[in-house]
Amino acid sequence: MISTASWTGNAYRSARFRRREIRALALAVALIAALIASLSGCAATPATGPTGASTQTAPSSSAASPTIDPADPAGWEISFNGVGPITLGGSISAQKSQVDSSYTLEPADSCPSPGMSILSSAVHPTIWIQGDGTGLDAASMIFVGADAPDDPRDDVRATGSPKTHEGIGIASSVDQLRAAYPAARWDEQDYSGVTHYLLDDSASESDPHGQRHIVFGVSDNVVREISVQFDARYHIELCG
Repeated sequence: MISTASWTGNAYRSARFRRREIRALALAVALIAALIASLSGCAATPATGPTGASTQTAPSSSAASPTIDPADPAGWEISFNGVGPITLGGSISAQKSQVDSSYTLEPADSCPSPGMSILSSAVHPTIWIQGDGTGLDAASMIFVGADAPDDPRDDVRATGSPKTHEGIGIASSVDQLRAAYPAARWDEQDYSGVTHYLLDDSASESDPHGQRHIVFGVSDNVVREISVQFDARYHIELCG
C-alpha cells in the first residue's frame, strides 16, 4: 500500500517534470517561429502584376536629362549625342521644326551638297545638319560655326554659342580646350588655316549606327568650329 506522503511526492515530481516539458516546448516553438520569419524575409519574392510580370520599382537615376529650351541655343549642350535638341541619328525634318524660334532655315538651293540643311542666326553660330546620304531623314553630322571670320557679328554669335558640358564653345581658347579634354587628339595638318582636335566616345564602340566623335576646328589658337558626327574625319567643305 502506497502511503499518502509517497503519492504526494511522486505527484509533485511529475508536475515539475511536466512544467519543464511545457517550458522546453514553448521555447522550441518560439525559436522555430523566429527562424521561419528570418527565412521569409530573405527569400521574399517580388510582387507580380495580373500578368505575372514583376512590379518591383526600378532604382531611380540621379543623372536626370537636362531640360532643353529650343529658344535658347546658348544654353544647349554639345555632347556625343548631338547639339541641344538636334541629335545624331534623329529626324532632320522634325528637329528643324523644333528650333525655328531661334534659327532660320536657309533655302535648299543655298547649298549644293545633298542632304545638307543650314540653320542661320544673327546672334548664334550657324548650324549645319548633314543627312546620312542614304535618303533617310537622319542626321549623321551636326556642325556648329563656319561663319566668316571677319563678320562683325562673330562676338555676339560666340556669346550665344552652345557649349560642351565642360564649357567649350565657339571662341574658347585652345588652352581651355586642352585643359578640358586632355585626351583629344590633335591633327596638325592645316586645312585652309584650320587644324583640329578629335575627341572619341569610347562608349559608342558598339553603336550599330557608328562611333560618335566631336571635332574641334581651331585657328589662331581659338575654337572656330565644333562638329558632332559618326565618322572621324574633318569635313573641309560643307557645301563643296
